[in-house]
Amino acid sequence: MEFDETGTGRIKRGPTVRETIDRFPGPIAIAAEAAATGLEVTWNSYFAEGVTTYAVVAEYDTSAEHLFAVKTFRPLPAGRVHLAIENPVNQIANYLDRADLIANPGKYRYQAGRARPHTPGNAFVAANAPFRPIAGARTTSVSVVVDSAPLAGKRVDIENCSVLELHWGDRIIFCTGSPTALDSLTLRTATLDDLPRNPPERIL
Repeated sequence: MEFDETGTGRIKRGPTVRETIDRFPGPIAIAAEAAATGLEVTWNSYFAEGVTTYAVVAEYDTSAEHLFAVKTFRPLPAGRVHLAIENPVNQIANYLDRADLIANPGKYRYQAGRARPHTPGNAFVAANAPFRPIAGARTTSVSVVVDSAPLAGKRVDIENCSVLELHWGDRIIFCTGSPTALDSLTLRTATLDDLPRNPPERIL
């Protein structure tokens, strides 16, 4: 039985990250060489109605810097052209926010009487409409190695962030991070050994 902070009322807990990943159909892409470089990997997932996992993301960091993220989207439902978060604008916003959080951890700590600070990701979304060209961005065609084979895609570069968009079979991969981190990035299919264990922390 689980209770709220007062110990008097039952609260409903969501699934663990691993449980949501287990509900994700088919392969998940990860960085091929990240384990050998000693980067920290944080897993997260996106789900609707508590049961349908539609994206899985692996975040790659050092102790002081967010380097890049690899996000795999499941095949779209019949009749759907895209998901709301499936665009470079939102990927860049997520990267900017996590990078700022890791670089400036004290900035976002709660302080009574202090307004929550605006995030660089929010500012970026406010200035750029999703699914439209990003102001000042450069878009190029690229080839990224996935499971030892080249896969064509596109790359969007702004001053301090880049996004790779790849169509991998029936799913989409977004890789978002610092331009230098993505320059030599290669991917592979995740195995069970790559996935997180089933930790006690749960998604609310």
